[in-house]
Amino acid sequence: MNREEFCQKILKIDDKIRFVSIYDGGNFFHQMKEGKQSYLTPDETENSMVQCQYRWAGRKKMAPKIGAPLFAMAKYGKVFRFTISVGKAGLILVSTELNVAIEDIVEKICDVRDKFYS
Repeated sequence: MNREEFCQKILKIDDKIRFVSIYDGGNFFHQMKEGKQSYLTPDETENSMVQCQYRWAGRKKMAPKIGAPLFAMAKYGKVFRFTISVGKAGLILVSTELNVAIEDIVEKICDVRDKFYS
């Protein structure tokens, strides 16, 4: 799978998507929307993805009782950040502006993900 193409497709879903990263198969790739300034350094970005992996693993442990996690979201002062599973052990991390319809964006991202991972 071409991670750069995957990230570009996600960035095109909505003008308010600022950032996307993907971690799968031990590989990490991220891309910022052209014209947007990152709030985090590259090291902070990678560290954030590692933390997302750790939290996602905890969510998966509850799956037998409450179902598999579909996505997780956090709202910060400047952005929404949410994670979606990809592949067997990977994650997509997306940052958006605050004035977005998260569930619509998540649904569209899942459509792109399913096309790449089918």
